[in-house]
Amino acid sequence: MKQCWAGALVATFIMAGCENVSRVPEAAGDTAQPFASFEGNYRIGVDDKVQIAVWRNPELSVTAPVRPDGKISVPIIGDVEAGGRTPSEVAEIIRKRLSEYIREPNVAVILTELRSHEFLSPVRFVRRAQCPTARV
Repeated sequence: MKQCWAGALVATFIMAGCENVSRVPEAAGDTAQPFASFEGNYRIGVDDKVQIAVWRNPELSVTAPVRPDGKISVPIIGDVEAGGRTPSEVAEIIRKRLSEYIREPNVAVILTELRSHEFLSPVRFVRRAQCPTARV
């Protein structure tokens, strides 16, 4: 009889604890929106790496770092200004310039390494130290 009461008591606590658990969002659109806005707002910077994919033209698809002057090198069309632009803006520029050589190019610009927004800490950590604590 004691085990039955203990089991009922445990079940009651579990149910009471689960009552205030936050619910998972119903629609996928609730969580997808912040990521979509981040992708649209990110500006490519110096030292970022981008992958340029040209559909059905693997010889034109490259991975390139953004140089200190903010440009990337693309086969056939040469240098393209990427610094300060979003990946979709850079893809559109490349698409327009490639359309002189290829009929209806489909271009995607993918960020593979984000390095332009990193920073170094001005504090230099030499070694760990233990601090004695005072007894009260």
